[in-house]
Amino acid sequence: MPSALTRRSLLRGGTLSLLGLTTACRRLAPSPAGQPAPEAPPVTLTYLNDLSGEGAQLERELFDRFTAQNPKITIEVVPNAQNQPSRVRVVVLHAAGTPADFFTSSRAAYADLMINGVIESLSPYVQRDKFDFAKMFLADHVDHITFLGKIWGWPITVSADALAYNLDIFDANGLPYPPLNPEDKSWTMEKFLEIARRLTRGVEQFGFGGTRNGFPLLADGTFFGQGPWDGKERCLFDSPKWIQAEEYWVSLIWSWHVTPQPHERSSIIVPGKPIFFSGKIGMDVISGLPPRDVEFRWALSTLPYSGEGSNVSGRLGLHSFHMGQGKHKDRVWEVFAGSARRRTLDRIPSRGAIRLRPCSRPRRSRRTSIAAATV
Repeated sequence: MPSALTRRSLLRGGTLSLLGLTTACRRLAPSPAGQPAPEAPPVTLTYLNDLSGEGAQLERELFDRFTAQNPKITIEVVPNAQNQPSRVRVVVLHAAGTPADFFTSSRAAYADLMINGVIESLSPYVQRDKFDFAKMFLADHVDHITFLGKIWGWPITVSADALAYNLDIFDANGLPYPPLNPEDKSWTMEKFLEIARRLTRGVEQFGFGGTRNGFPLLADGTFFGQGPWDGKERCLFDSPKWIQAEEYWVSLIWSWHVTPQPHERSSIIVPGKPIFFSGKIGMDVISGLPPRDVEFRWALSTLPYSGEGSNVSGRLGLHSFHMGQGKHKDRVWEVFAGSARRRTLDRIPSRGAIRLRPCSRPRRSRRTSIAAATV
């Protein structure tokens, strides 16, 4: 019986993102030749991101650890201006003639930055130092950052959805836990509804918290095998399967009442926490780092699925470091390559019962990517 989240159960569908999380567990070769000579002068690299709170703090710890191992490279996190996320600010700095050295963004699209010369291709560095991205990173991520035969980013994080469930509530009702294997064909939307109804107790306890995925609306249909677009130009929100999905989610609230209705949520939610961590919800999708003071046992499972073929429920957000047009590109590459060294990744800070470490076998996913490389 799972009494706490393990690193394996976390990554198999988890939603937490952190530097280096998508680097596969295969052992990598030692740092290749071609890095700057030891007498290279100290530099300070400017970096932009959209993180805040504890996520930003954890990333800062990783950068500080990198500097401790590479004393001549300091990474300065430049704050964003008001209403100016990192992918906008990097364009502003580039136009002003003071380009950032590298950045990442909560929005993974990069085509406009590539077309306008804001970001630099990494292909010359990858080829020179003989990095095999196919063995290092998830296939979907490599596909996302590759365009016209060139590589435009260094994969760092994946935002993928998983279903959190309250072990105490399941045990109290004598129900088996949801499966971890995404290919378990018994874990359907019909089975999910059955379990949610059995976990619901009037307005005091609900089987489902109502969070469908980490990217509202755009992944609703994936639970029935339907993506939001055809991969070319047509939106599929009016397709039969997508309509079926939206009717299902609405019925969970108003017909079956296994999800709290809007006027009921305020009496359940604990301020500052996702509704799942109120302790009154049997299952829900969570995003981001969990609170430290969780007073019940919980774990993650795969998302239910009633479509054809492999389970493609939920979102797949693919995020990367992108190299800007600054003066220290070789040193930026040192940071990217350094994130692949296990001596850095093995010491990612603990987060309560969760140990955040990359430990996932690369597997090609058919889930619709929200991070399409479009403007």
